[in-house]
Formats: sequence, structure tokens, C-alpha cells
Amino acid sequence: MPTTKNTNTYRALGIWSPHYNGSQPEYITIKELQNRTGIDFFCNLDDDIEQAVEETVDHAFWQY
Repeated sequence: MPTTKNTNTYRALGIWSPHYNGSQPEYITIKELQNRTGIDFFCNLDDDIEQAVEETVDHAFWQY
């Protein structure tokens, strides 16, 4: 999860890549990844930061 030190901005991207013939990876929010896996990835962040990171994908930053 990259962070920009001068602005203290956090960004995260979930990648879902099923292992079957012809599947393409999906770029999803961390919240969606958590729903699919049952894992709480950023439980140690403050709740307001955690919610923002988990629900947001910065498409321009990740360039996909």
C-alpha cells in the first residue's frame, strides 16, 4: 500500500485473479476483496483512514 509522505495519503488496489483458463484479473476495491476472502487487510489503520482506503480506487494513480 503506497503512501505519499508529504500528504500522508494512502492508496490500495485489490487484484482478483481466478485460476481458471482464460480468466482475466479484476481490479477491485479492498472492501470487495475483503468480502470475497473474509480477510480484514487494514485492521490496524484508524477507522476513518481504513474506510477511505478500502472503499476507494485511484484509477489514475494505478494507471490501469
